[in-house]
Amino acid sequence: MRQKDDVAFAELLNRLRVKEKSDELSEMDRALLATRWMAITLRCWNCFIRTLCRLTRMTTRKTKELAEWQGLCNGMFAKVVKLVNYPNEARVQKLGLELDNVSNTARAANPVYIDRLEEKLNKAGVTRRQFPIKLAFACTIHKVQGMTTSEAAVSLKGVFEHGMGYVALSRVTSLSGLHILHMDERRLHANPQITAALAEMAEDSLESAFT
Repeated sequence: MRQKDDVAFAELLNRLRVKEKSDELSEMDRALLATRWMAITLRCWNCFIRTLCRLTRMTTRKTKELAEWQGLCNGMFAKVVKLVNYPNEARVQKLGLELDNVSNTARAANPVYIDRLEEKLNKAGVTRRQFPIKLAFACTIHKVQGMTTSEAAVSLKGVFEHGMGYVALSRVTSLSGLHILHMDERRLHANPQITAALAEMAEDSLESAFT
């Protein structure tokens, strides 16, 4: 469904999904992927951040919940677009976030504002105040499972497990939105146990599913 508007890319991903480690890419697939190879250095130009619902290492005190209906949840990506100071003070009170990859309802609420959270550290006798966000120059393949985006720069350098390369490449909706770093086709392979299980499954027609 992610690639429903790019059939050629969807078919390419289907072939990669079942590719074994010893298999070589076809010339056609290699040529398609070669158009997406990039030799670039990633830099953070626009304060790309990851918002978190809770502070790390919180005590038993309940933290202030962020509004999930606005699209805020653990792991959400956003850009900081506005700073709101305390009245008559040069001190930031709230951050205005422009969310990425959210529903139309949530996007209509942009920018979404989050407050500074507070935690009292009794043993240290101090109070810690911070915003529940952290810089996200990149994201792991495991973290993006389930994510859909129109564009992504994907590095295959650190792929170490079956199917990881396929997951990374298949997050984008079209081939034109894919930018591959450290291309290595040996990193694209399926789990042989899954391949064997698929081969044993009986095929059936779509019509029979509705009868």
